[in-house]
Amino acid sequence: MIKSAVDATKPNSGNDIVKPADKTVVANPDALTPEEKKAIEDKVKAVNPGSTVVVDDKGNAAVTTPEGKTAVIPAADLTKDPVAATKPNAGNDIVKPADKTVVANPEKLADAEKKAIEDKVKAVNPDATVVVDDKGNATVTTPEGKTAVIPAADLTKDPAAATKPNAGNDIVKPADKTVVANPEKLTDAEKKAIEDKVKAVNPDATVVVDDKGNATVTTPEGKTAVIPATDLTKNADAEKAPKAGNDIVKPASKTKVANPDSLTKDEKDAIATKVKAVNPGVTVVVDDKGNATVTLPNGNTAVIPASDLTKSEKDVNDGKAKDNAVTPASKTKVANPEKLTDAEKKAIEDKVKAANPGAEVVVDDKGNATVVQDGNISVIPSTDLVKVQDDANKPNGGNDANTPAAKTVVKDPANLTDEEKAKVKKAVEAVNPGSTVVVDDKGNATVTKGDGTVLNIPASDLVIPAEKLADEATNAKVKTPAVRTLVGDKENLTDAEKEAVKKTIEAVNPGATVVVDDKGNATVTMPDGSTATISKEQLVKDKEAVSKSKHGGDNLDIDLSKVEVADLANITPEEKAKFQFKVLGAITNVEEFDLDAYIKSTDKDGNTVYTSKDSKVKITIDKDGNMKVMKDGKINLAVNIDKAGNVTIVTKEGQVLAIPRDDAFKQRPSAQNNGGNGTSGNNGATNNEAKVDKAKLEGAIRQLDELIIKESAKFDAETAKEANKLSADAKKVFANADATQAEVDAMVKRIEDFMAKVASSTDHATPATAQAASNASQEAAENARKAAKELPNTGTADSVAFMVATAASAVLGIGLAVRRRKEDEEA
Repeated sequence: MIKSAVDATKPNSGNDIVKPADKTVVANPDALTPEEKKAIEDKVKAVNPGSTVVVDDKGNAAVTTPEGKTAVIPAADLTKDPVAATKPNAGNDIVKPADKTVVANPEKLADAEKKAIEDKVKAVNPDATVVVDDKGNATVTTPEGKTAVIPAADLTKDPAAATKPNAGNDIVKPADKTVVANPEKLTDAEKKAIEDKVKAVNPDATVVVDDKGNATVTTPEGKTAVIPATDLTKNADAEKAPKAGNDIVKPASKTKVANPDSLTKDEKDAIATKVKAVNPGVTVVVDDKGNATVTLPNGNTAVIPASDLTKSEKDVNDGKAKDNAVTPASKTKVANPEKLTDAEKKAIEDKVKAANPGAEVVVDDKGNATVVQDGNISVIPSTDLVKVQDDANKPNGGNDANTPAAKTVVKDPANLTDEEKAKVKKAVEAVNPGSTVVVDDKGNATVTKGDGTVLNIPASDLVIPAEKLADEATNAKVKTPAVRTLVGDKENLTDAEKEAVKKTIEAVNPGATVVVDDKGNATVTMPDGSTATISKEQLVKDKEAVSKSKHGGDNLDIDLSKVEVADLANITPEEKAKFQFKVLGAITNVEEFDLDAYIKSTDKDGNTVYTSKDSKVKITIDKDGNMKVMKDGKINLAVNIDKAGNVTIVTKEGQVLAIPRDDAFKQRPSAQNNGGNGTSGNNGATNNEAKVDKAKLEGAIRQLDELIIKESAKFDAETAKEANKLSADAKKVFANADATQAEVDAMVKRIEDFMAKVASSTDHATPATAQAASNASQEAAENARKAAKELPNTGTADSVAFMVATAASAVLGIGLAVRRRKEDEEA
């Protein structure tokens, strides 16, 4: 029979009877089994509808059409031995594509649908002529003149197939492509990488990858298809683009599952949500084992294996769960989440790289980050990486995990000790309750939340080298108030108590947005979007904590009475030095500190340095009166007072504590200003009138709180309720920057009246106890006056010496006065 070249462009290639493209594997080509003959018969009938097919013992098929035409398809075109499956094309002369095409009407395909099938068939049969009929059958003629038909059933699927596992395909392709150096000649390692990825989504299949990256896949049932190299390979430059050259990408975050062999509906839904987040507009179907079939709007399909999408509950609980890429805990604030600026994308890139060292990171215009590491590609969705201004008002500041405000001091940031890692872990756990925290040798913390979400907090946000500790006084992003807020129930703060905590934080972090939760943990978001969380242990106290602590349950074991200054707007170094004295504590067990025990010098920066003769203690004071104390080569304390008079104290443990100016200094009353200078009276009066004096209110609140703590057991229910309400009302007035002097004085009067009313039923404020308190106050004041006489404040040099003496006493362990003075007790 002769046919022309034109026949190849027609359905069936001009043949009355056609052979199937897919050959059948037979064990013995001389004696086929009934099952093997039936498989051949079915394949032949599929491409010759209505025909009668008889297969002999050697695999030859006699085909008779309904019109009576007869032909024999030889066994060589229908059978192959088992070894063929291990060769490219699996022993077939013509192969079918793995990816079927969605068609609306299988009885009458649209031209676009036929073109889509044609393109897919040509992709796996290069240079072949392909003709697709109206029902989707494809007749393929190779350049050598061999012809076969791929039946529509192997090439088409209905729209509903996209909602099923594998999206209606018999053989599926992996989502993740493999980087190859030369697409014309793959290395063995590259072919093996492709093979492994294809096998991962086609379990138990035989996969053969040719030199150009085409993969022939044969299922255990004998079905064969080819995945073209274009769906499996990419060049190295692709990884520098969004999605890293993949059509379908996997999410960075895996989903925690209880049983990897049988996922629940909620678990499958969680996986689908994550996959959709990084593949907008796709259809996702997750099977019972967690494999996700993803169908793009154009009908292209790929499968993401369960191993890339799930992690077991056990691994999560053990802290061993590994995601495809690590998501940073801190999100980046952006102005327009639909169109990020280059600076915003760079900020995200830097954070992702910090969490994934050595990775290639590409951030698109919406903030999605593609992460490529060791060939593993995944995408962190923008929802996990960006936040907007309003998010600062949400719990956690819009972040999924919290970063502690205080860093941990470490000796060697490249190699933390177990003790240092334990401290970092404790700090992170404190602000992420219920999470599993693992800290590596460099101080990076991996936080695994209860729902399986894994986040990374970089070491730069968690640790600080000991030699840089003093820098935190000026560099710390978020500062912690030195004074904690007294609350009734630490597990359930009232709105008034939360507002009081918020005010104390805002006072030492100007411009910050602060959100306080019911337990007193506070998330602080600075204007630049940086966020940290201060744990409740550093912010609130209850009456039990106050009663058990010699320093009132606050963060500093010091006397916080204020220093009077001549001009609150222009605090002098001498006045700063007075406060330094209060921070460090008064010398109580020696009449005069021996400055001769220290060697005074000036360093290259012009700072004054006092060094003990044994060189163990060194105290450095700069020209502004800021101090750094070192003992045995380690920083023990740093105190910084800025130009406005706000105080920052850095402890040797790394805690950065802050005291706002108005809690550290107060304006000297005009009567004192007049003393010794008749011309300053008006200025003093003006300063006094311009600012509402809340000193008496502050002292009254403190006395009221102490009364509630010590005497509440003697109150009846009504009195206790009245006391707590009065305390809350007073704190509101104290925190109100717009409160008038009349409102402040009225609140003081309310407190005084209440305390007088309850005095008869308690031991509070009896003449005896009042006198004892007065004597104690006078004794403390006398000690301070005595110390001041020994080191008179006659100028910067003497005040510095005064500070040096007290600093040395603090470092060397000499006893410190730790008495909380009332505001009206003056030294």
